[in-house]
Amino acid sequence: MPTHTVEKLVYDTFMEHKPELRTSGAWRLDNATAPDLTGPVHPMFAQDRWIRTDAGLSGGAKGRPDYLHYDRMLPALRLASKLITTKCLLPWWCHMYTGNPVINYATGVSYLRENNAEHTRRAFDLAASALLRLSKNITIAFQPPIREADFTYGRTWAERRIFPWYSSTHPTTWPDAEPVHNPRFPDRQFLPVVVLNYEYYLWMKNKFPEANMASKIRFWFILAVTLVHEIAHAAWFVSQPLYYQRRFDEPFHQKGDPSAELGFSWEEWVFGHLIYPITGSAEKIRIDPAGPLVANYVDAFPDGSETKHWQGKVRSIPGVTFEAKKTTTKGQLWKALDLSKPENVRDITWAVPTKWIAQWFQRSTWQKWDRLRVGDWVPPPFGPSFVVNIEIVKNGRLTSYVGVKDGKSDIAKVETNARRHDWEKRGDYSADEGGDKYYDDDYDKL
Repeated sequence: MPTHTVEKLVYDTFMEHKPELRTSGAWRLDNATAPDLTGPVHPMFAQDRWIRTDAGLSGGAKGRPDYLHYDRMLPALRLASKLITTKCLLPWWCHMYTGNPVINYATGVSYLRENNAEHTRRAFDLAASALLRLSKNITIAFQPPIREADFTYGRTWAERRIFPWYSSTHPTTWPDAEPVHNPRFPDRQFLPVVVLNYEYYLWMKNKFPEANMASKIRFWFILAVTLVHEIAHAAWFVSQPLYYQRRFDEPFHQKGDPSAELGFSWEEWVFGHLIYPITGSAEKIRIDPAGPLVANYVDAFPDGSETKHWQGKVRSIPGVTFEAKKTTTKGQLWKALDLSKPENVRDITWAVPTKWIAQWFQRSTWQKWDRLRVGDWVPPPFGPSFVVNIEIVKNGRLTSYVGVKDGKSDIAKVETNARRHDWEKRGDYSADEGGDKYYDDDYDKL
């Protein structure tokens, strides 16, 4: 039996149910309008922070000022700027910058312990100013097109000189930078480099002009998410040189996080899910920057709690009645899919509605979120969506279920899996302070 990936089975299942995808509002956006999100781009994402010429990195003709197609990225860069400046979204960064690392020196595993200082106005000042300082020494580039990608969406290096393609570029192609020096490591210069998968550039260069608005919105969203995901890594490298020098892995942002991966932690905290394009590739993961978006998580369940064909309800997924689609009795299909999967698990995948994605580019949405008090952020629910549920139980049976999630019971996963601090009961930062973003649009004043 040929080997397939779980992703391929999920993709095929989605494709078999295009009518449900349309009627549920997923992967379709009627009368799509262009983003009207305005405002400045944070200096972190300014054009002068990108590699200046192709030099094997950016894919454009050397010396052409438009090789980046920077204007085509602007909606994504404005969204990324809002994601790191809006007041109600800063608590995650406050905890990363001011949380106390608790390290197991035998294993190198650690987490950031909460402390009262992170709930103060000073912590917000620190987070905002630290991100602004990072914009003075970070470099952003597209992956070299001549090499096989050893990562999917993006990757971050803590220093230029350990960046694999640094020796093949001329110093004048790099942005000006102010190295971060630490007196304990005088020979180190922390100049982080964020590299994006070359597929982003290819799509922007070749497919963007003819793409419909729904595809562009998905592209801008994933590009913005990837950028901020990688900024989370870069911010940690720069702010914790001693930690990095000792070669400890990244900490768990919170003790209860599912993985010690700051980028994923940030995504879970802001969106309530990890969201990515689904490609249907049965081979090595390939990204489609404008492909249909899904969210996925794996849910374990005790013996006897598998989804029943005649009932179709799952407590952890309210609002969905599942219908069985594919079943095997000997587990052969599952073994051909992924030998690493444990028993008694549900691999659950939502189709992320394009309407949900589009709201992140609307000025009216951000006007509402700008008025939120610190601590009030809850990721917006998806609303009606098409869901695929693949289950494996101890008798080796794999079953694939599908269902349409209604909007009434759509509770953001953040309520159970992501941590929220009780901001109104501690610290000296008033939860009643209003305003738009935490700091002014005039970045030069900071």
